[in-house]
Amino acid sequence: MKKTIFFCFVATLFIAGISSCSKTSTPNPNAQFLGTYVGAGTFTIAGGSPYAYNDTFIITATPSNSSGIIISGTSSNSYYLSATVSGNSYTLTPNQSYLNGLTISSGSGTLSGNSLSYNYIGITSGSAFALVATDTK
Repeated sequence: MKKTIFFCFVATLFIAGISSCSKTSTPNPNAQFLGTYVGAGTFTIAGGSPYAYNDTFIITATPSNSSGIIISGTSSNSYYLSATVSGNSYTLTPNQSYLNGLTISSGSGTLSGNSLSYNYIGITSGSAFALVATDTK
């Protein structure tokens, strides 16, 4: 009888120990970037004066890649840019079409709290351009 009670007690402890284990989940690296951003920046074509502009875009997750994001413009400025997240920064996939015949050669952004600062370099009609902005979520 004592052996039976002892084995039942050990089995209960074993089952309780197993059920208390939890699976550790790894957070999506891109989760901190997701949302809608509003801000302002400057657009400069080589040899020209900076042009100030207002910007609104949405960052969504790439379904097939937990470190991928898609940056999409609003309905008035429709565009889609893909990027890869590492820590609090992202790097654009090179040579993507942007707006009105612009091609972004390279670019990156850094998130600090709710503030996203980014810098893109590209080509339009054979001239280089720079796009620099800070937006807030």
